[in-house]
Amino acid sequence: MPSNRILKGFIAAPSAAVILYAAAWLGSAFILKAQAENWIAAQQQAGRTITHGALVFGGFPGRAQITISDWAMSAPMADGGWSWRAPSVRLLARPWAPNTFTVDLAGEHTVAGAWTPPDVAVAIKADRADFQPKLNANGQVAEVMVAVSKLSVGDAIASLEAGSASITQIENQNTPTWRLNLDATNTKILSTAIPTARLTVDLVGEIRSGGLTTALTAWREGGGTLEVRDLTLDWPPLSVSGSGTLALDEKLQPIGALTAKFRGFFETLDAFTAQGLVRTADASMARIVLGLMSRTPAGGGPPELNLAVTVQNQKLYTGPISLMAVPTVTWPESIALP
Repeated sequence: MPSNRILKGFIAAPSAAVILYAAAWLGSAFILKAQAENWIAAQQQAGRTITHGALVFGGFPGRAQITISDWAMSAPMADGGWSWRAPSVRLLARPWAPNTFTVDLAGEHTVAGAWTPPDVAVAIKADRADFQPKLNANGQVAEVMVAVSKLSVGDAIASLEAGSASITQIENQNTPTWRLNLDATNTKILSTAIPTARLTVDLVGEIRSGGLTTALTAWREGGGTLEVRDLTLDWPPLSVSGSGTLALDEKLQPIGALTAKFRGFFETLDAFTAQGLVRTADASMARIVLGLMSRTPAGGGPPELNLAVTVQNQKLYTGPISLMAVPTVTWPESIALP
C-alpha cells in the first residue's frame, strides 16, 4: 500500500544517511592514516629516526582520530642532533575535509638539541596545542595554524597563557611570500613578563633547505626581507606599535628600519641604564633629545614618541641617537632546514 511505501521511505532515508556518513568517516580515517604514514616515511628517508606504537583509529561518530603512542623522533648530528619524545600524538580530521587536519600535541613533550645543555632534555607542557596544516590541491602545505594555551617550557624558561599563530602562503606574488600572524597573551620569558604581543610579518624570498647559515645566506643574497606590517608590544613600562622592514647584512646580522610609536620610553631608558646596557652619559643626552621630540596626546596621558628606529652595524638607533649595541647573533651551524 502507498502508506507502507512512504513509511519504508522514512525509515530507509536516515539509514542510508548513516551508512553514507560512516563510509565518509572511515574514508577520512584511512586518508589521515595514509598521510601520517607518508610523512613518517619521508622523514625516515631524510635520515631522521622515528619509533612509535601502533596507529589506532578512534573518534566515531565525531572527528576521525589516529592516535600514535610512544612517539620518539631524532635527527643525526648533521641535521641538528635534536630529539623529540611524547607519550602520544593525535591526528584528527572531519569526514568532509580530510585535507585539513589537526595534530593534537597537548600534554608533555621532551626536546633536546643544540639549543639545550648537553645531555639535558627540556620539558614542554601545554593544556592545548593544536597544529593544523592545510594542504592545497597539489598536496603541499598552503597554510599552517597553531593554537596553544597554558604552555610552559622547562621549569622557568618560558610560559604562555594563550597564543595563536598562522603561516599562510600569499598567492600571485612575483617572489615567494609567506605571512606570519602571531598573537600572544601573558608571555613570560625567564623573569620578563610581556602581557601582550601581536605581530604580522611577511617573509619575502625563497627559503631553501639545508644548513641554517647556508639557507640564510642564500635568502639574503636573493633579496630576502621581513616586512613588518604590524607590531604591537606591551612590555611594561614600554609600549610599542610600529611597522618596517628587516633584513640581514653580509655577516648575517640584523639590519632594518621601522617607524614606531613609543610610550614609557623614559622609564625604559632608566631601566636600561640601571642594568648597564646604556651608559649614563648617553642616557642623559637621550632624555633631553627624546623629551624634545615627544608629544603629550590631546586627551592627556603619558608622552608619546613617534620616530624611526634603525639597526645597522650592530647598533640600535632611535632617531639620530645611537642608543645601544646589538648583541651578535650566532646562528647554530648544526640546525638544518627541511
